[in-house]
Amino acid sequence: MKKEYKRYCIAVIITSVILFGLFVVCTELMREKIINDNLIPYETSELHDKKPAALELNEATFEELMQIEGIGRELAFDILSLREELGKFTSVSQLMQINGMDKETFSFIEEKLYVDEEWNWFEDEEKPDVPEKININTASARELMSLDAVTESLARKIVEYREENGDFISINEITDVDGIGDAIFNSIRDYITV
Repeated sequence: MKKEYKRYCIAVIITSVILFGLFVVCTELMREKIINDNLIPYETSELHDKKPAALELNEATFEELMQIEGIGRELAFDILSLREELGKFTSVSQLMQINGMDKETFSFIEEKLYVDEEWNWFEDEEKPDVPEKININTASARELMSLDAVTESLARKIVEYREENGDFISINEITDVDGIGDAIFNSIRDYITV
């Protein structure tokens, strides 16, 4: 009986050690996968040999975005998701709308991307006449969209904010609108008034 109990204990210990070892190996493999998928830019010699000088945002594929230094899998996915949400990019500065996009990353990738002029307005649409400065208290969503960094959804948020809270007292108050951070505000501040 004691020998059987001893064998049973040894078997349990050996099994536990093996399971723990497997757990450690699997955890390390998952950690490496997460790091490779999210933090390190996609690297294969084939892709890095074909880095584009600048990439058009509205035509870029997932693979092409990952060829750009500073854009990994996660950021490439976020860029394509934002493009799908917007319908099209009208300026590179719209990338600042990506959650977690910081100025340093944007500055690093900005010069490697561009938006072709033909994407700025549909052929059957005329770009509205833009006054020297847009009054954010009276402008329609369409007029607000004439500002480079303001997308259709952001223009609607500005109008909704104005309807709920009344007129803006100063142009700085526009940063209270969800989605308008320092980068977007700095890119439109010279073109807006109250």
